[in-house]
Amino acid sequence: MSFDTFLIVGGNFNNKGAEAMMYIAICEIRRRFPQAEIYTLVGNAKLEEKKHSNLRTVFIEDNVEVRRYLARDFRLEKIKSFLKYCILNMVTGDLKKIEKIYNQILTSKTAIVDISGYGLASNWPIAANMNYINLIRYAKKHNTTVYLFPQSFGPFEYNNSKVAIEKYIKEYLPYCKTIFAREKEGADLLQNKYGLSNVRVSTDLVLENKNLDFSLVFSHRPSLIYPKATGKFNIAVLPNYKLLENKTEKEVISFFVKAIECINVRYKIYLVSHAHEDLELCRKIKSCFEDSERVELVEQELNCLEYSAFVTQMNFAIASRYHSIVHAYKNDVPCIVLGWATKYVELLALFEQNNYMLDIRKGVGEEKLVSAIKEMEERYLLESQKISSIRKVVQGQNCFDILMEE
Repeated sequence: MSFDTFLIVGGNFNNKGAEAMMYIAICEIRRRFPQAEIYTLVGNAKLEEKKHSNLRTVFIEDNVEVRRYLARDFRLEKIKSFLKYCILNMVTGDLKKIEKIYNQILTSKTAIVDISGYGLASNWPIAANMNYINLIRYAKKHNTTVYLFPQSFGPFEYNNSKVAIEKYIKEYLPYCKTIFAREKEGADLLQNKYGLSNVRVSTDLVLENKNLDFSLVFSHRPSLIYPKATGKFNIAVLPNYKLLENKTEKEVISFFVKAIECINVRYKIYLVSHAHEDLELCRKIKSCFEDSERVELVEQELNCLEYSAFVTQMNFAIASRYHSIVHAYKNDVPCIVLGWATKYVELLALFEQNNYMLDIRKGVGEEKLVSAIKEMEERYLLESQKISSIRKVVQGQNCFDILMEE
């Protein structure tokens, strides 16, 4: 396609997965369209422009109210919010200014590249679902092409209060040029429930990227600062605060404490947060090993590039953030995974790592945990070789090639 402008949607700096997807989207687009203008939607454009001025993109303001205003989504249940923002707009004119910017960007020569990791499902509030759909509604109005890049979809078990969402899904998702479902389960739901014929299955876009060309993403090469592992045997432990939605804090901490206690003493252990919210959980786990130099808390919040460099020093990881696993696999580092969703199961199955999937929905006993750790200690080199072979096959295709198709 002959696009001259791209609008990246769904990336942010709140966690390393969303940050990595944003960088890779900029990189892969600029590889294929060197002269194109690239815009990125973020929650606070002025702030991000100051903090990330090195990034070769223009930030555009994006939030629920902006999208609602653009799509003229003034439903009855949102009347208070509608009035509030109408009054605000009369005073500041901000929404009209933002709309003018969107109108200039969104044309028939523009492509929207949505890299949201997970934005459409009955698990989310109605406002979040409508926020996702509203941008597609606005794009359709401007005849702008929309691609939904690899992400999770579903479940779609909308109750009576959310039933209107189904109408919008049926009306607007067929408009998208291509919808990449990251999991087969999500693709099946979209095809069988809504009869969509524009759905493809694709692995995560971070995994498909062979290398990040810094010159295509940044004005000057960023410096990477991360802990240097000094020993030969190292393990990264990455908890996820979202585990607390399924288990109590005591149970989650106990799991990681048991895991650390049964790891061979030759290993140095690094407690690392993969998102800002995880740091406090790391601190609480470290407090159980206060006098142990073998267990080191990484207080620094690494960005996605620093984490990717850091994890290459590890023999393996014990992880529960999806993209912490993706970044590890991209560097041929095997993982023991504590997960609770299909995305973890399908990712580990892809890399033939099923033995190391600990699904908390089914319960994870101490025996199973210890067994997975002991097996990984013995086989991490073999698992690394297996991951490397499969990764090369995965990287034989790239979802961004779709942008070149007519």
